[in-house]
Amino acid sequence: MPKHYKRPPPKHVPTAKWSTRFVAIDALVATTMTTQQERRVVDVGCDHAWLSIGLVSCGTARSAIAIDVNEKPLEGARNNKRKHADELPIEFRLGSGLEPVACADECNVAIFAGFGISAMTAALEQATFKPKNIVLNPPAKHAPQARRWLVDNGYAIVGEACVVEGGVVNVVEAATFVGVNDDRCTSTNYDDILLGPLLRRETASSGIHFDAFQALLAARLRGVDDAIRRIPGGGVDDANANDNANDDVESLVGTMDRSRDHTRRRQKSHAELLRERRSLLAHL
Repeated sequence: MPKHYKRPPPKHVPTAKWSTRFVAIDALVATTMTTQQERRVVDVGCDHAWLSIGLVSCGTARSAIAIDVNEKPLEGARNNKRKHADELPIEFRLGSGLEPVACADECNVAIFAGFGISAMTAALEQATFKPKNIVLNPPAKHAPQARRWLVDNGYAIVGEACVVEGGVVNVVEAATFVGVNDDRCTSTNYDDILLGPLLRRETASSGIHFDAFQALLAARLRGVDDAIRRIPGGGVDDANANDNANDDVESLVGTMDRSRDHTRRRQKSHAELLRERRSLLAHL
């Protein structure tokens, strides 16, 4: 998220409803993806559609399609639009993932916010078209899986944000389709997948998202240390493990099942956990 990105909250959204996550998503869409006149946003899992309303209200998006799998939140979303933003070009569609979207002409920015990476990637893999631009906001612990899926499927990560909302750290990934052979996909390394190719450099050089990023790394380090302690004979002294840990990204996210359930994992080895621990400590 750009360091100096500032704009007033959208006039059609109550201030309390325009969350820190939404500010980050708005910033990434506005600064990394096409031009405002070309942005046709689809908000998958829209809930009450404050994000869709805000993006159009701010001028970040020309139009929006708000999708939810349940009718009840969609009805709430329609009521919010009628009450606060009746004149804005926002449609509401019932359905799962991108199924209610007919073709790419209706959508060139697909946003998936507030649910697990398994459901996000399943929706993308089942879609009948490939969105040009994607924004993913999964649980922070799923961020490495999100990055791995993006680069494996030809999406270059063009923007990242790490923010705290309600005491919870959130990561947002913005990506543009460039093809699997593009250097921005093929050159991704272990630390890029674990920490974020832009986040780990921006935080070190400019302080953007620094506190949130440090909180995320500290929480992940605690999880890694807990996993190490559960291994019989495991310890954090990696003096003899440096040569045993695979530096390839497979030692991080290769623990994922390659099926559609991207969060089902085998247990990481002691060496793999130590490799992850070293990367985390290097950035704390």
